[in-house]
Amino acid sequence: MVWIWAVDDLFKSHPEVADWKWFYYNGKKNFDELYAPWFDKTDGLYKAQNTFHDLQSSAYPKGYSQADCVLLKSTSTNCLYYKALLSLANAAKKCNLPEESKAWNQKAKALKVAILKELKLPDGTFTYYKDRYGKVMPNQHNLGTAFAIILGIVEGKEAKKAIENYPTSEFGTPLQYPFMENNGDHNQASWPFCDTFFLIAKEIANGKDYTGYNAALLARTMGTKLDPKKSPEWGGFGSFHEKVQLPSGLISGSGSQLWTSAAFMNICLRANLVELH
Repeated sequence: MVWIWAVDDLFKSHPEVADWKWFYYNGKKNFDELYAPWFDKTDGLYKAQNTFHDLQSSAYPKGYSQADCVLLKSTSTNCLYYKALLSLANAAKKCNLPEESKAWNQKAKALKVAILKELKLPDGTFTYYKDRYGKVMPNQHNLGTAFAIILGIVEGKEAKKAIENYPTSEFGTPLQYPFMENNGDHNQASWPFCDTFFLIAKEIANGKDYTGYNAALLARTMGTKLDPKKSPEWGGFGSFHEKVQLPSGLISGSGSQLWTSAAFMNICLRANLVELH
């Protein structure tokens, strides 16, 4: 569903390239055939793995099967569904289909209600996910928290409450908090790409500028991947590395990662260092 968000954003920003009929036809077709079947009418949420996390990776408890991963209901992915529904409502409106636009908007409103009821924890934060059997995890997910704020599931004081106690450090923002029982890069790690979404949300929630901190986190990952305890080359020249292991802070993963470079571009835009035309 990310492509639906992306195309909607592109067409809004650049109406000269917009083809709303193409977008609505293909978006509706994809949603009806591929996404809607995951809807569970018992709680109003959609099933699917967590955004950004590989199946049966360290992002999930030990012993999780593929079915366990795809039948859960995550905050991050349900927020993407919410944005997709709003985007299709807008596309239908652009195509002069007011009744269809109204129907998509109603689905979006219903999903927002379900997210707040089923995935928001008593302290105002959001759960990582609800498992296939209905158990709500006490852990949080930085992308789930970020998307809930960026996409307007919570606003104002509720947005601040959702994010203010999520930890940050010189190494970044943990993907999950607290850590899951598994050790691995989809759990005990920070990824600059995800850090950036998180800090965009934090700026929205409390009105502060985190571009400097965001840039510092990303710049740190442009060092080498070597262990500082074993090699004097630590901190040498590098490129956009993929991730940072926690709690050690060891830089790891690909040394030429496109989604990390995308985070760098976003920081430049937010800091008004460049303009896109």
